[in-house]
Amino acid sequence: MTTQRSDKRWDIVHIDVKQASATCISDGDKTYLIDADRASHVDDIKSELDGNTIDAAFITHGHSDHIAGMKKLVKSDDVEIDRLYGPNENLYDLSPGEPGEHLQQVYRAAENRTTEVKRVDSFGQEGPVKYDVPHEDTPIANNDGLVARVGSRGNETVILGDSTPDQLARIDDEFLRDAETVVAPHHGSRNNFDTKNIPEQKLREQEVDPAEADETPLAEILSEDTRDQLGLSADADKKEIDDSITTREDFDAVADDLSIDYLEQADPDNFVVSSDPEHMDWGHPNKLTMAAVEGSDVNCDVYHTDRHGDIYESSLSNGETPGEVVEDRLSEEQTPEIEDTEEQIDYTGSEERLEKGSPEAHLEPTTSGTDDSATSEDKSQELTMEESRAYTNDNPADEGEDDALRVDDVQRQDKSIQERKGTNEGISADDTQTGVNTGQGNEEDVNEGVSVDDAPNDVDTDGSSGENAEEKDNDLNQSNRYLF
Repeated sequence: MTTQRSDKRWDIVHIDVKQASATCISDGDKTYLIDADRASHVDDIKSELDGNTIDAAFITHGHSDHIAGMKKLVKSDDVEIDRLYGPNENLYDLSPGEPGEHLQQVYRAAENRTTEVKRVDSFGQEGPVKYDVPHEDTPIANNDGLVARVGSRGNETVILGDSTPDQLARIDDEFLRDAETVVAPHHGSRNNFDTKNIPEQKLREQEVDPAEADETPLAEILSEDTRDQLGLSADADKKEIDDSITTREDFDAVADDLSIDYLEQADPDNFVVSSDPEHMDWGHPNKLTMAAVEGSDVNCDVYHTDRHGDIYESSLSNGETPGEVVEDRLSEEQTPEIEDTEEQIDYTGSEERLEKGSPEAHLEPTTSGTDDSATSEDKSQELTMEESRAYTNDNPADEGEDDALRVDDVQRQDKSIQERKGTNEGISADDTQTGVNTGQGNEEDVNEGVSVDDAPNDVDTDGSSGENAEEKDNDLNQSNRYLF
């Protein structure tokens, strides 16, 4: 079930890039791009661009599932990007391997190709794209960054990147108001919804003081009857709540107790999720998130790239309710798995993660020998293992949840692959530590390899104030700056 391209002058398409994000906007003879996947679907993005120059591209933040493909595009000989916008790297921790440093790498690569780079830290606009970087103290959380509002009045889409609950709570109400479509923050992760994102009226209904929302566990918002039904304590974490939703009745009970403030401010007709539910078993969009959407005072259809493919906003049809999305998920969870009898194949490092669940799912099959075609310049820029960890930090782990692959697992995995192949192909344990890629691929390939910790806790830390951004675009009238 795929929405189809429209012949209209104007359109927004959310490209199916699995567990990643990429949105292409066409406006007459102008083309815009917001985020560009984790590099494994760059050809799909190029196909959507259809040879057009990108008048302006936008990066929401420095995680690989949003930025790695952009680096490929700015270095590509067959793609031209006039301007590149993104959050100022000085807003972030610039330690080696951190997403702030990866923003720097992409910006430098763009400037080397004569693309004009605009580092932003406040509200601005280019063409149909309004953007903001809501923040207070620096360094900001790695998941936070640029948010965008795209379109013309009455037909606008809000794109929230991977905004944390703190950043979502800071977005100006006028930036959200009356949007036709909202793109789920962080692929529908439960980590990007918290008590502080619940409207004050709902908090009072649940007998919670809004002034104490920041210190109140989400489970405490649930009624005692709901917690009893789900077998939860008042201090249960979000993963425990999510796991406890095993029936439609459970889902409805949770939905009755929750709602989302930013969604009610936007009051959209459509809620778009770009994700792959099977990626690392994260199950995006999470059931808890869908329950909060269902409980919000909005009437929106859910469109999911995993189910609908490329989503063209000008021709949306066959949307689902949040409850239907979860019912389908529960049905799939109860279906017995069929044993995989595929023939074993060998793997070497690559940019694309296979859609399988084994540790080798981060590697790509090959039938050829070692590819030494990578240039010395490419090899000199490859990321170290620690850098790769931060570059692929695209999902904060829940309390008690261990989705991450540790470095010793990576070493044992690569060693076993080498022994099985009987050659020097693959990545040795030493290579894992140094970032040297002895298999096929280039810098972007390393970004997409197995990370030391693909799902670490993403803590929004308070730090000393960073440098101001180099530019503040479009000094717009404050009273109507969000309106066209």
